[in-house]
Amino acid sequence: RNISPGRTLFIIGEDSEEKLYATLGKMCKDMGLLKPENKHKLEAVLNNVIFKRSSDICLVMQDPRTRTFIPNEEALTRVKEAIDDLKPKQIVWDPIAMFWGSEAGGNDMAMALSKAMHHIQSYSNASVDMITHIGKDSHTRKDLSQFSGRGGTALANHARVVRTLLKLNADEYKEETGLELGDGQTAILCNVSKFSDGSPILDKPFVILRTGYLI
Repeated sequence: RNISPGRTLFIIGEDSEEKLYATLGKMCKDMGLLKPENKHKLEAVLNNVIFKRSSDICLVMQDPRTRTFIPNEEALTRVKEAIDDLKPKQIVWDPIAMFWGSEAGGNDMAMALSKAMHHIQSYSNASVDMITHIGKDSHTRKDLSQFSGRGGTALANHARVVRTLLKLNADEYKEETGLELGDGQTAILCNVSKFSDGSPILDKPFVILRTGYLI
């Protein structure tokens, strides 16, 4: 597997840049990066994680002639300008519902969004990730399927990889692992519910254990 270090660009539609940079600072502190001997590591993180808030980009529009949904070329031009400026290796849209219209837009809107993302990926040669929030009903049922997202479920049909994350409380963590959560630890259950190369390494849910995170 090739490893290609580079910048990650988060295009955010909800939280402020200030809040997310503060969260990043807390993570760096918990990882020990604020120690003088780790100054170069801290600089590498701060120079390569970029948050850009944009609440007025809509990647999908309706063609006035055919009434079908198509990629919004004006929005793609703005994204390309950011790519040319920052040259990211990864682009994360968080949450994608802020950038493509109604969550209940249906398959034709999801197809148009998929085309827009493919265009961005081809132009930037970066990994492009979309984050969508899980539905309350799915969370209650502990649904780890690719269609557990809140609305916009047709997006999973057009994605190459789908990862579903569920936060585990202490009892749920013990049920999954037989272990107790330690002080300051949080756990997430991750399932790669769709993976286009069928890797046997990711064929069942696994637990991510974190220390020092706020949530």
